[in-house]
Amino acid sequence: MRSSKSDSKRVLKSAEYWLAYGNAVQANGNPNGIFTAYECFQKAYLLNPLLPVINEKMARFEVKLDKKLDMLFTELSNNPSNADAAFNAGNVYNKLKKYEEAVVMYKRSLELGPPATDALSNIAIIYYKHKNDCTEASRWALRTIKLDPSHKKGNIILKNCQSN
Repeated sequence: MRSSKSDSKRVLKSAEYWLAYGNAVQANGNPNGIFTAYECFQKAYLLNPLLPVINEKMARFEVKLDKKLDMLFTELSNNPSNADAAFNAGNVYNKLKKYEEAVVMYKRSLELGPPATDALSNIAIIYYKHKNDCTEASRWALRTIKLDPSHKKGNIILKNCQSN
């Protein structure tokens, strides 16, 4: 059975199609040069701004941190179980030197998704570098090392805290 032109038009008007296409371009680069991942995500967003993960995908390309944060919180409002959006919001807060908020978002990402060494080690780093709290830094570094015994940052923080 051959697809008709109307089937093709219907697919091109599908936000899910553009999200999948953007993901494929992002994963494989842009070998054909027709659309960038960002252009695909823009098309998906225009078709359905409530599509799960679309705001998080768009936020990855945003350079203005306040706008990036707005997009991530829109994603979390529309899709409260998106651990990546929570983690990325933690990264934005970290860049803004809003460490309390960063820790809250990293912890939220850990509650939503599987344990992630990046979130655990980022919390440890904040406690170590910005709060001068080796007790908490060690606790989070140990959780990181429990998941990945060779985790470089986790081991460095633990070693530095033990030598203090």
